Amino acid sequence: MERRASHSQKPAKCSISDLHSALSYLIL
Repeated sequence: MERRASHSQKPAKCSISDLHSALSYLIL
């Protein structure tokens, strides 16, 4: 599912989630 969506197009949710994760990691 995720692979297909990623291949079809890059959803903003995924990007936001990634950014949030990175920010959380950096903060930690």
